Formats: sequence, C-alpha cells, structure tokens
Amino acid sequence: MKAAIYGRTFSDNFSPFIQKFFDRLQEFKAELFVHGSFIEYLKNRIKINSDMIPFSSHMEIHSKVDFLFSIGGDG
Repeated sequence: MKAAIYGRTFSDNFSPFIQKFFDRLQEFKAELFVHGSFIEYLKNRIKINSDMIPFSSHMEIHSKVDFLFSIGGDG
C-alpha cells in the first residue's frame, strides 16, 4: 500500500491520534509520501519514521499512491 499524507497544523490535543494513525500505517508496511512541510511540523509533535518520502507537489505523487489523507486545518 502506498499512501500520501498532506497536513496542516492541528491542536496538540490531537497528537496522540495522529501518532496512532502513523503507527497503524507503519503496521501495514505502507510506503508513506508525506508533504515536506508537514514532516517538519510533525518532528516536534510525534515520533515519526525516517523513511517517509517527502513531496512538495501533487505532480510528484500523481498515479503513485493508493490513498491520499489530509490532516488538520480549520475544519
């Protein structure tokens, strides 16, 4: 499974849930493409795996992933 994750800021209250989300994807041995700025944001909030593949444009992941998840933002 290949998954792309785009994210924006989220409340610190959600950090345990975001951690569980990433942990679950890793349990499924998902290949993770994560937006570069979101990786930087996550580094100070959760434990992340170093083998995430950063991307900066949708063109980099177009036709390469099975799922796209969007996290955070204003609602």
